[in-house]
This record gives sequence, structure tokens and C-alpha cells, in this order.
Amino acid sequence: MLCLLLLSACGTSVSVGDGKVTGTHHFPQYLQKDGKAVHDQYGAEEWFAYGAVLGTGEIPANGVGKSYLFQNGMFVFTLAINIEEDPTGLAYVAWLESDDGEIVRAGYASNPEGNARHFVNFDTHQDYRDYLKMIISLERRGGTEAEPSNIVAEGMLTPYQR
Repeated sequence: MLCLLLLSACGTSVSVGDGKVTGTHHFPQYLQKDGKAVHDQYGAEEWFAYGAVLGTGEIPANGVGKSYLFQNGMFVFTLAINIEEDPTGLAYVAWLESDDGEIVRAGYASNPEGNARHFVNFDTHQDYRDYLKMIISLERRGGTEAEPSNIVAEGMLTPYQR
């Protein structure tokens, strides 16, 4: 039974109760080799950081962010955050901020299952290793904000030598 549970947690489909699939979502899970992540297209991890995010105010939130720099120069940031869907229809947006205050938008959080689990995947050839502050804001859908306006969660990535 435990084996089945662990295997089902690694997939991209979620089933509850009667076993019906309630939603699907792609969230990267990398194979490990010598303690480092290996991406099938980007190669081996050369740098890794992770950290927790927590709600900053009225909206409870918690989650974890991870950043990788892979062999081919691809930078990947992933975020899994538990936060209730906004009843007004606004969207959660993830941002990364450097020590000198430069901000990059990592993207809208997706919520494929219609529950509190939200995900962000951000892949780029730009090296954002210096962008260690994670910010989650509530923004209007389709907005073109250059920086976060209504911050609901924050956290810091910590680099680790593996």
C-alpha cells in the first residue's frame, strides 16, 4: 500500500476518493546522479538553491521554491505554494529579486486542480543565481506590471553545494 502511495505521488495525475483523476499538472521532478539533479535536456545541475515561502499578511500561504543552473546554461525556478484561490479573480504571480533590487517576473501560478496548490515553472537562458528573494503577489490577470504591487508571500532561496 505504501509503495502504491509513493508511486502515485510521483506522477502528474491526482486521484482521490473513488480513484477518478481530478486534474493533471506537469511539475518537474529530476533524476539524481551523485546527489545532483539531472535534466534530460539541460544536463546535470551545476548550482542549486531552495527555500520556504510564507504568507505575509491576511492570506495564509506556505510553500517551497527551488532554483537550478544546469550544464547547458539553462536556469530553472520552480515554486509550489499552498494558497487559497482569490475570490475576486486576481492571479498569483511569482517574482525573483536580486540583492540590488532588480526584479524579474517568473510567471503566473497555475492551479490545475482547482484547490490551494499552485505551481510556477520558469525556464530561461538568463542566469538569475543572484535573484534569491522569492515574492508572490496578487495581480490582475493579463497585467503587465513591472514589479509586484500586492505582496502576499515571500521567502529566500539559499544556495547549497551538493
